[in-house]
Amino acid sequence: MADTMNQKGVPLSAARLLFILALPVLLFTFNMDMVAHSDTVYLYGLDRYGAAERLGADPEEVARAGRELIDYWVSPQEQVDIMILRRGETIQLFNQKEVDHLKDVKTLISFNRRMLFGLLGYAVAFVVAGFALRRRRFWGHLLYTLKWGGLLTVGLLVLLAGAAAVNFQGLFILFHLVSFSNMLWVLDPATDRLIQMFPEPFFRDATMLVVGATAVEGVLLAWAGWWGRKRLSVVDADAD
Repeated sequence: MADTMNQKGVPLSAARLLFILALPVLLFTFNMDMVAHSDTVYLYGLDRYGAAERLGADPEEVARAGRELIDYWVSPQEQVDIMILRRGETIQLFNQKEVDHLKDVKTLISFNRRMLFGLLGYAVAFVVAGFALRRRRFWGHLLYTLKWGGLLTVGLLVLLAGAAAVNFQGLFILFHLVSFSNMLWVLDPATDRLIQMFPEPFFRDATMLVVGATAVEGVLLAWAGWWGRKRLSVVDADAD
């Protein structure tokens, strides 16, 4: 019993389990946030899928619009307002339906960031409290959680990557149905410029980037936990 209790009598195993379960979500939300605010990812997608040609605008104008969209995610501005020069005429880039949908997307991105900060706060508190209460003995628990949290991350990401490879469109639709309370995300490629700029293949690439980055991080953490315990000859945390 004593091995699962910290100095205040709180079960350490519960906090450790929560850390293991939270780690995949922490890594995934971190990479989601990075991709959502990455100029490189946006510019890659705009160029790869011919957004300038679809919009009939200069590539530099389209690239500027992409950067302004990223700025919108972190601005206090309630609605996006982007103008572009097309065929010598300055036009409003998005129609009202798209503007309303992007407002919902901004809310989702903000929620993802708040979740990221919350999980990061828990992770820091877990580590700081662990070392404060158990000192050097906490290394065993920390390395244990990193190993199993990393393995859990990899396992979940393998399942997600497999599902995306088999039926990304179905997964994409399910994501929108779960994430949004309306159907504003159903856009017409013939008339709606948002989907002309960012077609479904762009989101497939972005998703696989997030999945791949998270999986690599999971592997590194699992390896660090395994190597650390072996290198330091740490006794199994459950036996401390």
